[in-house]
Amino acid sequence: MINSIKETYKDFSTFLKSPIDQPDPIQTREQKVKRLFSLLAIDIPIMGVLMAIVYAIEKFGLINTDKHKMVMLLQQLPIWWIILFGVVLMPLIEELIFRLYLRFKQNYLARLIILLASLTGQQNKIIVETLLKNFWVNNFRAIFYFSAIIFSIVHLANFEYSINILLFSPILLAPQFIMGLFLGYLRVRYNLILGILMHALHNAIFLIIPIIFMSGAVEKLNVKTNSYSLKIEEHTLKQMDISSSFGTDTLNFNGTSLKSIIAYLLEKDEKLIDCSSNLMADKKINLSFKKFSKDSFDDKKTILKQLSQVYNFKLERNKVIQLVWEMDLQDSTKLLKHKSSSNGNSSIISMSSEEIKIENANLVQIAKELSSSYNKYIINNTDLKGNFDFIIPRKDFNELENLLQAQYGLSIRRNDKELEYTYINFLKVE
Repeated sequence: MINSIKETYKDFSTFLKSPIDQPDPIQTREQKVKRLFSLLAIDIPIMGVLMAIVYAIEKFGLINTDKHKMVMLLQQLPIWWIILFGVVLMPLIEELIFRLYLRFKQNYLARLIILLASLTGQQNKIIVETLLKNFWVNNFRAIFYFSAIIFSIVHLANFEYSINILLFSPILLAPQFIMGLFLGYLRVRYNLILGILMHALHNAIFLIIPIIFMSGAVEKLNVKTNSYSLKIEEHTLKQMDISSSFGTDTLNFNGTSLKSIIAYLLEKDEKLIDCSSNLMADKKINLSFKKFSKDSFDDKKTILKQLSQVYNFKLERNKVIQLVWEMDLQDSTKLLKHKSSSNGNSSIISMSSEEIKIENANLVQIAKELSSSYNKYIINNTDLKGNFDFIIPRKDFNELENLLQAQYGLSIRRNDKELEYTYINFLKVE
């Protein structure tokens, strides 16, 4: 293996000194496999060193990669989708765009020009083809390096723009530039498929590393007093399982957004909450609270205070006149026909293209679900207690109004109402 790596490095170095559009004379399967894995063995330590340099620069506070597109995708999308996208789709797409044309015989633009020239006569076809081939041979070095440069520059879009990002861009983009040289070499000396495989293996290795480091929850707070215990953990990767449970003296959230938790603690609809940073508000949190004593203190205010210290935010309130739809009770007899017979405490909400099915939910929950489904701010304006079962066929909003009144004895009326908005001001965005 060592000899194979040495041979690959020698051939690669010779090629870089004077790139020419000429395949390796040895095209056996064994030779291709050796080149692929030898080049990968050269690639991994180089990338490791470059990543360490970038990490050091970030630790000195010169750049911030928290908003790197890949980091944000890992926070927002399931891991399987990230792997599919990064290991299968992107290598295929990027190799087709940036490396397919590096062989003159497969350069479809050149072939199109030659085809168009042939329409004007065989002599013109020969002249144009000769000119293009001469240009290709004489300028192949520039063409090859240009493909690697463009490939690296495109990846600058992964970073959030700042002056420091531009200043350090030669270092930040060095991994993509070097990778572009590796992949271009495989494309020219062997074939496009080998480049796609190298690209896929490279991405798989360097996706697994951050996924391993980012998996699990990071403890942000773990406090225990005579009165209560509170534990806050933060997920870096997107969580598939989101749950919450509430008891007399306990409160638990799993994989829930910071904004949703704050909304619950404030007893406000999320539609009435805005924030200075969606990145911070969307952080996925595990929160576990348990009250020990019967001391008189506000559980929610205590948790909110701790959260504000951990995530460095302040809450600002202002009142705004907004259009709302108030749900009022017109006929209790009709509504009580739909009273839930379930003995459980859980509400079940299921949606399809044909209907919205709400089981064992109170009117506040029903208004909230209708609000979400119809993109209207609907609020419950009745004092009637109890849980109900609703089946709402998918209709436009006007038909919904008629259905609620005719079948459930509820009316919806439009009203301009003064509402209190809460603004989460993150003082220092991480």
